[in-house]
Amino acid sequence: MASSYSGKNTFGSKVKGLVRKTALSLAFAAAVGGPAYHYYISSENVEAKVLSVEPVSSYSENVITDKGTFVNQTTWAYGKGEKEVANIASVLQPGNTVEITVYGATPKVGNLTLEDFNIHKNITKAKLISGTVAAPSGDNTVTTPNNTGPTTTGR
Repeated sequence: MASSYSGKNTFGSKVKGLVRKTALSLAFAAAVGGPAYHYYISSENVEAKVLSVEPVSSYSENVITDKGTFVNQTTWAYGKGEKEVANIASVLQPGNTVEITVYGATPKVGNLTLEDFNIHKNITKAKLISGTVAAPSGDNTVTTPNNTGPTTTGR
């Protein structure tokens, strides 16, 4: 039985192979990069009243507000280390009303969201609207002139 395949790689077959590889690469990049981009780049400002703060570890805490649960933890994506976590924690005192900037998506699949798996939006900035500020750990001092938000000085 004779085959119609001649064994030659024609220019047309090379182009088809290149187009196929490019399409697969783009599909893979979109499938992996799209959710990561949406999670780390999407941010929003939320005005909320802090109800309680639950320490998780020395560099992470869950912040329960009237608008939901958020997390204050270190993140390489925003260059937020332990010092920044402590400065933000000084503003996030129970009873305070704050304006927080958070990032992270909470996609919903059926009745499940990421919050069902204890994955919450991370706080990158916190501005005091009303309430008091605790001094963060270390040699920093925090003041709130005219309730415009905390100003951190020191080191």
